[in-house]
Amino acid sequence: MELFNCTLILLLFSCLLASSSDASDIEPIILTDETFEHDTQASTGQTTGIWAIRFCSGGQAQAGQQDILSSCSQTDTVWKRLAGDLLESENIIAADVRVEKEKGLWKRFEEQFVVPHNGGGEGQVLKRHPVVIMFRQHRNMYVKDWILPKGMGTYDDERVFQEMRTWITTGWETASSPVDVPPEPSWYHDILAGLSSMQFTQQQIAYYSYISIAVAITVLLIVVRGLKNSSLRSATKRD
Repeated sequence: MELFNCTLILLLFSCLLASSSDASDIEPIILTDETFEHDTQASTGQTTGIWAIRFCSGGQAQAGQQDILSSCSQTDTVWKRLAGDLLESENIIAADVRVEKEKGLWKRFEEQFVVPHNGGGEGQVLKRHPVVIMFRQHRNMYVKDWILPKGMGTYDDERVFQEMRTWITTGWETASSPVDVPPEPSWYHDILAGLSSMQFTQQQIAYYSYISIAVAITVLLIVVRGLKNSSLRSATKRD
């Protein structure tokens, strides 16, 4: 009977540990171009708390994004565990930005996603791993590359969990230098970004060029005619 009771207690204790471990895993908040600044207040004082944000791709890369940051799924297990642990023990909010969808955030933090060409040549190439950016001091951010080992068979979730947790909670002070948070893009930046992403054929470019020239000439003629009429009226009044 005593053996049965001990076995029952051990089983209950094991179930309790398992359930508490599962409960600590939570889905990170998904931030978008529309919600990022409102939720984090990254560039206006960071009064909503400390944020650890993983920038990665949430699916297949779109056209022209072959060199996008690694898929979120490669670090999902560790990141969900961190999201629950950090919120419960450190009151740090974990979130995700899907860079293939959020073009505004991609452009805003683009400097953190590129590295110089090998050999110190000119130009830049995109990183091939997730990037974690932490916002925890007034208008400052700290950046960590989440470099994945080659061959996921050697990917030790527990080791990676502890390393990332250490950096987010204490290691950022010595392992990373503070970076100014880039300002939120203004409305004209959005317009320019939209225009730069548009693709035109040579015929369309020629057509819009002719239209622009015609409009400019029309406006110039109206202005010249207005000035001429104004001069005539002034001369008539003097006479």
